Amino acid sequence: MNRTACGVIRSYLIQDIKFHVMTDILVRKIWKILESKYLTKSIENRLHLKKRLYRFELKRGIFIGEHMNNYTKLLTDVVNVDAVIEEENKVLIMLSSLLHEDYETFILTLINGK
Repeated sequence: MNRTACGVIRSYLIQDIKFHVMTDILVRKIWKILESKYLTKSIENRLHLKKRLYRFELKRGIFIGEHMNNYTKLLTDVVNVDAVIEEENKVLIMLSSLLHEDYETFILTLINGK
């Protein structure tokens, strides 16, 4: 069961993160490594997540639903490290992440309320 759990955890990790836990065979050890690297509430993690949030943008070929899911996950990560983002800023970041030439009318409608 431990080996299966390790495999499941590794299957959900991207290559850069998976590298840190490839040799570990205990779920508890893998979890501790991931927790210490990525769930700490350090200033470095907070700044890194905020930087990712402020640079977040829609990539060509990605559906808007997937984009919104990624945005929500990123916001959740930011909140989990006790960073505070005002609601107004969250909306502006989301609108700014959309491609202007494709969503210009939508963005203007939301901002102007017409």
